[in-house]
Amino acid sequence: MKITILGNGKMANMLLQKLLSKPVSIEMWGRDTQKIQSLYGSLSVHIIGDIERVGLESDLIILAVADSAIANVAEKLGHKECLVIHTSGATNIDVLYNFKNRGVWWPPASVQIILDELSEFPACVEANTLENKAQIISFSNLVGFNHIFECDSLKRLQMHTAAVFANNFTTYIMLRLREYCEVYNIPIDIYKPMLKQAIGTFIESNPNNLTGPASRGDKVTLKKHIKTLEADPVMKNMYEFLTESILSYKNFDFKIKDL
Repeated sequence: MKITILGNGKMANMLLQKLLSKPVSIEMWGRDTQKIQSLYGSLSVHIIGDIERVGLESDLIILAVADSAIANVAEKLGHKECLVIHTSGATNIDVLYNFKNRGVWWPPASVQIILDELSEFPACVEANTLENKAQIISFSNLVGFNHIFECDSLKRLQMHTAAVFANNFTTYIMLRLREYCEVYNIPIDIYKPMLKQAIGTFIESNPNNLTGPASRGDKVTLKKHIKTLEADPVMKNMYEFLTESILSYKNFDFKIKDL
């Protein structure tokens, strides 16, 4: 089996590292040929510079490029008979309209580092035919993803949006927490058991375990917290926004401006 990977970012690198030990032939392409050569030249991969010659004998072409570049790269690929897929969570399969065999493979997981164990992570799969879908599922298993979620482009976009809440927003809040603790010389370790408990409880049983002053409508404490945050406008705005959301969720009849 011959697989062509287009791109030199985190996704392309993760796929390459997982495929190097598999019984496949790997071809790589990137806009910056010299960069591709410096990154992967010492590995057992074939680096190609001319995009028009990419994937001439491939069974699968993977567009692991930035979302904004998918349409342009797909157009430059020209006519290809083999299966062509992209790896974007937020991009419609129709961006690959010029390929007879097309699909999408997207894992709802951070690829900032090469994951040692992928078996617990799901992969979202979409294709224009059942045969192409089966091929993408086989590729997913080859890379190490055993949980397959079949979905269309709309469902994948919804899942990609939810992933921002699950990963990016929660990570950002924790980053702000760390900075706040550093400013006021509060040991961050104090909150690690609380974070583990919150995430662990959600994973185990997904209860509505929302607590805190906003969840119980504690106006006195909310007012004290907001006053404490006056020196940090970013944290104050975030606290007020999340508090307003919780008050609405809990159906309280007052808002921050009423405190």
